[in-house]
Amino acid sequence: MPSPFSDLRVAPLPELALVWNQRLRRQLPWPSHGEQSLFVGDPLLVMVSFGPEQAEVSQPLVEWVSPATPRLRMRPVGEIPLYERHYDHLQQLVEKTAWQRLRAFRECSRCGRRLAPELLASLAGQPACRDCLIGRRILF
Repeated sequence: MPSPFSDLRVAPLPELALVWNQRLRRQLPWPSHGEQSLFVGDPLLVMVSFGPEQAEVSQPLVEWVSPATPRLRMRPVGEIPLYERHYDHLQQLVEKTAWQRLRAFRECSRCGRRLAPELLASLAGQPACRDCLIGRRILF
């Protein structure tokens, strides 16, 4: 018996969306991957979702459901319609969003790594990463 999901197929992207995806991969200073959605940065800084009519730029937000369970959500930042052919606007929006996310990163006072604020806690009033706090009796 065929699965009800076997008929679901991802619609092919317009040629312009594929071209924009490739250009972003070549021109951005951060590593990126993905076809329908382009994931920029490691750790994730920006996501660009390509659709049949537009490219949507989103910024990641991590919410902690419990002390050990993170949930990733995406906050939409802006959309660029494909039919307007404004690739430069898309590139500027992606770069602006990535730099905004990077500015929020903080340095761990124990190991010196720069991490997203949701991955840091406070130890004696200083930011400390989860790895440096393992084994301590700290609640996040």
